[in-house]
Amino acid sequence: MKRNESKSPAPFFFLPLQGEVSREKPPVHDRFRGYSGRIELSLVVDSRYLFVGSGAFEFGAEKGIGTPDVWWAFCRSNGRLCIPGTSLKGAVRSIVEAISASCVRQVRREEALPRMYEPCRDPGNLCPACRIFGTTGFRGRVCFADAFPRGNVTTEVVKIGELWGPRRSEGRKFYRNGEVAVFSDRKPEKNRRFLEVVPEKTRFETTLFFENLEEGELGLLGYALGWEKKREEERLVLAFRPKIGGAKPRCFGTVQFVPKRVVLFEFHQKALWRSRVLEGQDMHGFLVRCLEASRRNGLVREDALKSLRSMLKDREYSCPQDIY
Repeated sequence: MKRNESKSPAPFFFLPLQGEVSREKPPVHDRFRGYSGRIELSLVVDSRYLFVGSGAFEFGAEKGIGTPDVWWAFCRSNGRLCIPGTSLKGAVRSIVEAISASCVRQVRREEALPRMYEPCRDPGNLCPACRIFGTTGFRGRVCFADAFPRGNVTTEVVKIGELWGPRRSEGRKFYRNGEVAVFSDRKPEKNRRFLEVVPEKTRFETTLFFENLEEGELGLLGYALGWEKKREEERLVLAFRPKIGGAKPRCFGTVQFVPKRVVLFEFHQKALWRSRVLEGQDMHGFLVRCLEASRRNGLVREDALKSLRSMLKDREYSCPQDIY
């Protein structure tokens, strides 16, 4: 069917499903092995706005012409702005699935997948993403703490066009980075919605906890967080910017994950555990080794990682205000 030329270019793209899904027995939780600890992270908003909804509405106290009387509220926990850790975990997992030999965990009922890519069902035989993040019958080995802003943050209410999902799926769907699409007026209209957002450069703090991970699995997480090794240096640089939250078709939700320090839990026979803190160059060196181990062990699919990076690096794109 010929495409409607009045529509704007789609704000999303698909990574094709390629290669075999690799499944094997996951490690059990009977004892500590590998690496356990946490990575303390700053999450910096890199797009013009970030919206993480709670499903709740706020109502305006002052009503008048050109003033919204209701809008979708930003998520809060005990009155504080918050990005739920589960939202961060889901966003990172979707990238891990795309750049590794993993299944497609989230599938709509009407979608038909090649049988190989259907969600893992046997807890004793799991793909890389399910071994790390968990699935029915197997507890995951990573989680994110809720992210809270550093300092005082002033939100604002913006107006955007209504949102639609793609009519068909051609692989793993991701949204582009680019110029945010909002309307300058605040008049309530049909097929428009209002969102409470935080602005660019807002900084949140969160922690990634991990348990019994191998170096390569930590490296796979690092690639999903947008990191890569700087050439000829044992240091991390940003390769791409992941997206989180809502209104992604309007170019909201681009963020940077910045590592602050790594705390490793070391277990010994004569003591329960002790912690080793890595900061600065020691932290970068450790994370670079994990990235290299992930490639060396074949956990990362180079072609998929390259494609994802190339699409998410593009900042010249302008998101559509209306139908796409």
